[in-house]
Amino acid sequence: MKRTVTLILLCLMAATCFAQGEIYTSWPYYYSDFQEGTLLLTGGRRHTRPLNVHLLEGKIHFIDEGGIIREADNGKMISAQIGDDTYKRVEGRLMQALPGPDDSHFIAVSRTADLQALNETGGAYGVSSTSSSTQKLSSLETSQVINTSHMDILQHKEDGTRLKVKTEYYIVRGHESIRATKRDINNSLDKEGKARFKAFLKDHKINWKDPESLKQLFEFYND
Repeated sequence: MKRTVTLILLCLMAATCFAQGEIYTSWPYYYSDFQEGTLLLTGGRRHTRPLNVHLLEGKIHFIDEGGIIREADNGKMISAQIGDDTYKRVEGRLMQALPGPDDSHFIAVSRTADLQALNETGGAYGVSSTSSSTQKLSSLETSQVINTSHMDILQHKEDGTRLKVKTEYYIVRGHESIRATKRDINNSLDKEGKARFKAFLKDHKINWKDPESLKQLFEFYND
């Protein structure tokens, strides 16, 4: 009985470790720590490294053999697997891919640190409300993380300013992608398409903030 309880606690601790946590200027990463993942590069090359997603840059970082944080070359990456999450190239960068009808049709999730929210609060998060401060913040945190010891950053992850995450969704169909909002989709259609889209929305309740609900849009494109 004790062994079962211990195993359950260990599993819960592991799940917590790799879940999304609070992000800070001192820890601008989606996952609460780096975790084992695989990068698929051009030419069929594969690299297995501890990976994480940098939310200020929208790039994937990894830890090298010496425990130093490095930046993966987005131009050479085709896809990445981080834990149970799959990332694919969309709009020139890697976004998390949520399964759709097939491998080339899926919902892509874009996550970035919402620096604009800092400005809108008038500095409530501890920074100036000027646009220049936002640019300096992004540049500063990038230089602090790259080529730095993973353990040093991890130990001081909550020392910075807390950030919010901005999440956007995209409908991906083969080599085409469009932001999954009513306005963006409607603006992409011709007159006949707009009429079909209006009729489709009457019959389908779309929650534009729920990726599972957004998958209904594949029915519209397949009509």
